[in-house]
Amino acid sequence: FWLKSFCQKRERGRETGTADTVVSHSFAAVTMPPPWPPPNADLVSQKPANEMDKADMGYVNAELAAAPEKDTQKEHETMFSQMLEKFKACEVRDDSGSLTDIKLAEFWVACDLYREMLSKLGSAANMIVSDIQQNLANAKAVYDEAPDERSTLSAFLELPKGHVGIAKLTWLCRGCEFFLVMLKKIFSENSGNAAVQAYEETLMQYHGWFLQKSLKIALRALPSKDNICQSDGLVLQGDLSLEKKRELCERDAPVASEEAIEVVHLVFDMMKKTGRWDDKKA
Repeated sequence: FWLKSFCQKRERGRETGTADTVVSHSFAAVTMPPPWPPPNADLVSQKPANEMDKADMGYVNAELAAAPEKDTQKEHETMFSQMLEKFKACEVRDDSGSLTDIKLAEFWVACDLYREMLSKLGSAANMIVSDIQQNLANAKAVYDEAPDERSTLSAFLELPKGHVGIAKLTWLCRGCEFFLVMLKKIFSENSGNAAVQAYEETLMQYHGWFLQKSLKIALRALPSKDNICQSDGLVLQGDLSLEKKRELCERDAPVASEEAIEVVHLVFDMMKKTGRWDDKKA
């Protein structure tokens, strides 16, 4: 409409000789809106477009609320899965992936979880659990005397042979090896009495005759695979069928025990290399 009106005025202006005036007044009447609402008209009129900042252009600098952090902690279905995570956390590996050392602060945590797991296997495990508790507490007490200086296994093994810390760490790892081999046999091999077989392959060589006989009798009372799967607290996912619990334990236990056995065997190897290994029997 305004264009038609403008053209009509221009024609009349040509007839009267006032076309230029009509043009200037017509365009002055047509005001196009800017592409953004200027917050300060004076400021905008004084700055060339290429020198204006976002504030001049009417942008609002609003701070966005930070996105909520996602919970990255893994939800475990079994304590075996937790054990795998804890032992992995204590490992020190080189660029080739070889295990070269152990971070002791994390190692104590992993061993305490292993003690807790063993305590869920019934009264037959009580004697073993008590021994683990004592060895763990005494070895960690030596570490706690100078945690910065003894932060790794290699640093801890600078203690002299015969030091109480070395002796307690040795027995702690021997007991841990027995438990881990037993788990591997229970959930992977399904042959005979896994507890007795694991004892014969690990701890028995460090025990005298009387202790060997006593422990073999006690170990026969440890629960079967199905009873272990149903032990309160080993499976963390609430009410599940025995079949589902067995499935979860058979999935997690062998992997966790393999990882932890590698850590324990590194302790033995480093003790032997540094002359801290002691074959003395209990």
